Parts: sequence; C-alpha cells; structure tokens
Amino acid sequence: MSDIIQDIIKAERKATDITVKNHPEVFELITTMLNLYINGFNLTGKLDDQNSDTDWFRLFSITRSFHALRCSVELMEKAYSVQAMSLIRMVTEAYFLCGNCENDKTIIDAVLHNILNRPDGSTRFNYKELAINMDASVMYEKD
Repeated sequence: MSDIIQDIIKAERKATDITVKNHPEVFELITTMLNLYINGFNLTGKLDDQNSDTDWFRLFSITRSFHALRCSVELMEKAYSVQAMSLIRMVTEAYFLCGNCENDKTIIDAVLHNILNRPDGSTRFNYKELAINMDASVMYEKD
C-alpha cells in the first residue's frame, strides 16, 4: 500500500478513537438503534412467491436502510460526517417511500420495475410531499 493510503488509515483510526472517546453516549444510542433495527427483521415474516410487490419493496428498503445506517456509523466514527448524513438522508427517503407505497403504486413500479414516469409526468419523487402524506412534515419544516 502506498504511504498516502497508510496515512489516511492512520488518520481515520485516530479520528475514530477521538470521536468515540468524546461522544460515547451517541455511539451507545446508535448501537441500540441498530440492534432494534435488526430485531425489526424478525417482524417482517417470511417472504415467498405469494407475497406482493409491496412486501418485497419493504424488505428491500429495510435491508438497504440497515446497511446504510451501519455504514453511516462507521463514517461518523471516522469523522466523515457529511458522507454519513448523506446515507442517513437516504434512509429517511426510504422511510417516506415505504410509508407511501401502499397507496402509491408508482413507487413500487419505479423501484422494482424501473418504470420511472409518475402520473404528473415527472421521473422523481417529491419527498416533502411524501412526508406530508405520512404526517411527517416536521422533517421539512426548515426547507
């Protein structure tokens, strides 16, 4: 490995030590949250060919979100807070998609079947509207 990569790894280790030392309560909370998330997998039940696209979409979203959260913790420990927040935002967006997928089949069409056109002609989701649909608009009060 080159010296530059070795220096980056050393800096990340030092940042992790400092971050975990200075904010142990944050990492204890995050660890608890991840453990609760893992327990949520047990509640999803077994999926097979009889399950709907909605069930598959939710499982896909839960799995992807779990791994994103786990990676965001590692990034936070290494002081890559901007990158960690990007992953956390993705998890929040997945939450809004899951909360709306029962009533908006275009979400499932877009994610599972790559059918991107929405009824309004757009190819993107408006997460603020999805949050409002779920009575979770507090996430966007400052936007």
